[in-house]
Amino acid sequence: MPVPQLIVVSPRGSGTPLLARITTALGYTPYGTLSGTQPDSGERPGPGEVSRLLRAAYGQDEAGRLLRRQHENREELEAAFHKAVTALWRVWWTRLGQPVTAASPVDPVLEDRLTRIPDSDLPRLLPGSGCWYVNSLDLERADAGFLRAWHATARPPIV
Repeated sequence: MPVPQLIVVSPRGSGTPLLARITTALGYTPYGTLSGTQPDSGERPGPGEVSRLLRAAYGQDEAGRLLRRQHENREELEAAFHKAVTALWRVWWTRLGQPVTAASPVDPVLEDRLTRIPDSDLPRLLPGSGCWYVNSLDLERADAGFLRAWHATARPPIV
């Protein structure tokens, strides 16, 4: 796999399920729904991904507590990580100008903390080998600073 993550713009009715099968066959985990919530794909994050995202989402102290207790309570760590991934994707979703609703299962505290992450730091928080789907990309609605930071690194690439 040449890149760890992809962003795919797939307009409604354009065959997103087919694209998801193709990217899954290439080793990517498909993400992205209108609500910004993510299914549990069973994918396990790589070294460094868990602690990096937990520190950003929960703060240094809580992330340290979760990581120290991982052998005692693995389920708590996995649940916290899944919540952080869901909140992170909603932040990306919002910055990409996608429509969001106020009603969301995303923890507002996590979303608020991740919203304050600088645009240039967001790509390094994306976990795993994900293919993140959006069904439109309206450049007039997308966050300009986010797009500039994304353009500067070209990561993750957009298809």
